Amino acid sequence: MTLRRTLIDGAAAFGLELTDEQADACMIYLAELKKWNQKFNLTAIREEREIITKHFIDSFSYLKGFKPGPGKALLDMVPVQVSRPCRSRLLLPPYR
Repeated sequence: MTLRRTLIDGAAAFGLELTDEQADACMIYLAELKKWNQKFNLTAIREEREIITKHFIDSFSYLKGFKPGPGKALLDMVPVQVSRPCRSRLLLPPYR
């Protein structure tokens, strides 16, 4: 199974039908994450399929229980923003 198919099928398991454009955006994000991870150690997960399942698809699972409403915001999870771009979000700055 291709990485793209893993992503699309994983999203579908949570009721998300990714468009080609959304799947492309996630694959670009995967490439950028791997590139920048070499410089800044952003995640301990290095293998592409694991990044898709443990970061992307896990992020999609959050949408099952999240009910947006007044005063609620979605943490900035890139795969979720790609799949549901119109949700409000909260960006947390890095902590040192």
